[in-house]
Amino acid sequence: MIMLVLSLSRYFKERRSHVQYLDYKSAKLALFQYIEGWYNRKRIHSSIDYKTPQEMEDFHTRAG
Repeated sequence: MIMLVLSLSRYFKERRSHVQYLDYKSAKLALFQYIEGWYNRKRIHSSIDYKTPQEMEDFHTRAG
């Protein structure tokens, strides 16, 4: 959880100077896109043998 908070903090610090959100909904959408599009796809997960979701997906695509 700490890593997610640190990652999100860094993400919004970088974006704050470049992006102005019009409302809560657009900020929430940007956060969702970041978490689902980058953070969850790139970080390792203990539940899948410390691999990234992309590595597991690639493995199953090649094996299938």
